[in-house]
Amino acid sequence: MSGWIALQLILMTIQPVTISLPYISLACQRWTSGDVVIVALHGWMDNSNSFLPLAQISDGIDLLAVDFAGHGESEHRPAGTFYHLVDYVHDTLELLIKLDKGPVILMGHSLGGSIAQAVAAAYPKLVSKLILIDTPGPIVASPSKTVKNLEASLSMRLKSFQNQPGVPRKISLAQAITARINAGEMTKQSAELLMKRNLKRYQDAYTWQSDPRLRIYSPVRLTDEQADDIVNHLVCPTLLIEASDTFPLVRDAMHRRLPHYKNIQHEVVEGYHHVHMDAPERIWPMIQEFITKN
Repeated sequence: MSGWIALQLILMTIQPVTISLPYISLACQRWTSGDVVIVALHGWMDNSNSFLPLAQISDGIDLLAVDFAGHGESEHRPAGTFYHLVDYVHDTLELLIKLDKGPVILMGHSLGGSIAQAVAAAYPKLVSKLILIDTPGPIVASPSKTVKNLEASLSMRLKSFQNQPGVPRKISLAQAITARINAGEMTKQSAELLMKRNLKRYQDAYTWQSDPRLRIYSPVRLTDEQADDIVNHLVCPTLLIEASDTFPLVRDAMHRRLPHYKNIQHEVVEGYHHVHMDAPERIWPMIQEFITKN
């Protein structure tokens, strides 16, 4: 059986889950093959399908993959609000409280890993282990860039209010897949998986269902010292999986923060930034060993 056919079969076994927080509803997908609870957090502009290839070959876990607010099939934030790191951290905290599963394993890719780090640092009793897939930590900025970043963000906010909702822009699935591949190295199969949950049907084609405000810059970014402080406060065992051919900025940030982890297992696997989608068989054995050992 080909990998693609197997993915189509597992799509039929997914349990859609909607988790209502006090202020927004998040769409999730659940795959159950055991009792080890893992909450999976995807990267920026991705969605919960990011973890479908891993789910396909996993065993012994209860995996809940989340669509962040504004991504995939989750609700968008209300008008006049935006998408900041701390908001995603709050959403994840509310979700863990709502799940009430006790300490869980948080698994995050890229942005999702940065959010998982922050939750585990601030609320260590809620997280038993961390699995970070090509996670650089929060995007940081020098204090000397404060005003420049603030002006850029506010300009984008002002423009977003001037752009009144109009006729949705149509796009074909093939165009969306090509655009996603061009944004970062990944296989066509992985790009298609992501796009199928980031698009919705519109007339004879598709249109984007992710929130355009996701592209607005954050007005204030953490400094290097603040990002280091998050890692310094991690106490749970952490598995950091680095893609050998990731983006240079991601690699540099990961390596710069490695000395700050107290309990870290660092592995390098061949592949690009989305190696967990492109080649899940390369990382699942590491994850399985990590979650089963004391």
